[in-house]
Amino acid sequence: MTPNLPPHTQAQIAEVQKVAQAIVNGTATDLAGTGAYVAGVKYVFVKYDPSEEILYVKKGNTGVAFAKCNTCIIVAFHSDKTPMGSCMNAVAKLAEFLKNHGS
Repeated sequence: MTPNLPPHTQAQIAEVQKVAQAIVNGTATDLAGTGAYVAGVKYVFVKYDPSEEILYVKKGNTGVAFAKCNTCIIVAFHSDKTPMGSCMNAVAKLAEFLKNHGS
């Protein structure tokens, strides 16, 4: 059963693939010029941490963090009530856990 998610959180496969390819290819900072689309909404590139392979984009006070793991990509949305740093820390911890457990 698929939960009813708000439209702004329904990232499309092609959108996530584009960001994932940029992380894998080492060209994530190229998104600074183009931004990234998530659920059809354009987000502005804010930062990329190559050591943790985490990319962050934002639109207003909301944002999306992407983290590359061994076999998956985490896509985490946050509202205007959650600070960027909290989102990035949570995604980093989850990514580290998944990497250490084979995912």
